[in-house]
Amino acid sequence: MKTTLTQLKEVREVTVLLLVFMLLMISFWSFAQPCRCGNDGYTTSIFQNTILASNVQYTQSADVNFDGTTEQEKMDIWSPVGDNCNKRPVIIWVHGGGFAQGDKTAPDVVAMCDSFSRKGFICATIDYRDDYWGQFGPVNDNSQNPNPYDTKEFTRADYRAMQDAKCAVRYFKANASTYGIDTSNIFMGGTSAGGWTSLMVAFLNKASEKFSDCNQQSLVAGMYQRPDLGSIDGNGGWNNVSSRVRGIISIFGAIPDTSLVDGPNDPAAIFFHEYGDPVVNFYYGQPYQGQYPNYASYWGDYYVNMQMANTGGTHKAFWINGSQHSLYPYRGLVTSETSKFLDSLICATPATSVNEEVNNNSFSIFPNPSTGVFQLQTPNSQLRTLKIQVYNSIGGQILSETVNQNKSTINLSDKSDGVYFIKVNSEENVMTEKVLISR
Repeated sequence: MKTTLTQLKEVREVTVLLLVFMLLMISFWSFAQPCRCGNDGYTTSIFQNTILASNVQYTQSADVNFDGTTEQEKMDIWSPVGDNCNKRPVIIWVHGGGFAQGDKTAPDVVAMCDSFSRKGFICATIDYRDDYWGQFGPVNDNSQNPNPYDTKEFTRADYRAMQDAKCAVRYFKANASTYGIDTSNIFMGGTSAGGWTSLMVAFLNKASEKFSDCNQQSLVAGMYQRPDLGSIDGNGGWNNVSSRVRGIISIFGAIPDTSLVDGPNDPAAIFFHEYGDPVVNFYYGQPYQGQYPNYASYWGDYYVNMQMANTGGTHKAFWINGSQHSLYPYRGLVTSETSKFLDSLICATPATSVNEEVNNNSFSIFPNPSTGVFQLQTPNSQLRTLKIQVYNSIGGQILSETVNQNKSTINLSDKSDGVYFIKVNSEENVMTEKVLISR
């Protein structure tokens, strides 16, 4: 009998200890999470906002422009009003303009700061060193012809923008207490050149990955210096902290080399891109659809996202039927889906990873390559409504049809040999598959 009472007492004590432990863990997790997590988190606009500071110099040291002059870089910082969090996530927005036009007051990045600061984010728009040497002199805000001097110049402009954007990340980390920032949740996003820059910040993270084009080059027109551009972090300062971001938002972005994407430890990424983008190729190619000389070819968001899928990175993608290269027709989609994606990262438990993609392989397309006739099959025998669209390699739609069967034939036998993209929409998801016609 005594043994039984002793055992009951021990069980009771263990039970109490377990309950205390569980309560402590729940309490710990509630404090460990950012204070907006729960309910609608960072997806709902509940605050008024204000420009907290304008023309804040975020570089400690001036760095060299394309033409040998030097300059310091500045940012504008937006903040929610009435937010009682003392550690808030940050989004650094980078303006577009082909690395030659625009500044931190560009309407698209200002609109993003306005939207996301109302959701509880600290937001910033940054200036960076833009402009580059063209065939007929400097390419800048006043230029009508964006031709680079050679294939190296545009990549060098992208690299300088990346160096400054990395410095902006370090600025916020080094001054976190000033702005009430959660340094583990700093994000970056932008449209066009801003998307390119964000991709570079996320994935060009090793000294060995510096492009040879960014080393010292021959003179421009035999007279203007093109010095070594330095390390991937640049000379902007705040070198006691890391340039790493938690994630990026690439809107109409591209990157010089998809091999920069390493794997699951890379920053997370969400992509938005039009199939028929006339400026930044959705797939792979020169900017402006090759109408200007001296641009190298770059890998668009489609292939960057594919590389993330192949290497196990955290990603999500939205491919849009359009050809405008403008954020405004899609601002609602971008704002809504980005806020949900970032909220899932910020508020995820340690055991949760976000690895969603709109284009997942829920269907199979075979044979691939083929002579022009492909079979599309769903993973089971259930009938479903599918919308099938086919695009050529430059984003032009060449076929669109709706079927109600689990297996169908896609006949492209009248098309020429080459690469095509088959997009399949169902109620559950969207898949895009690259196929090859080869006879």
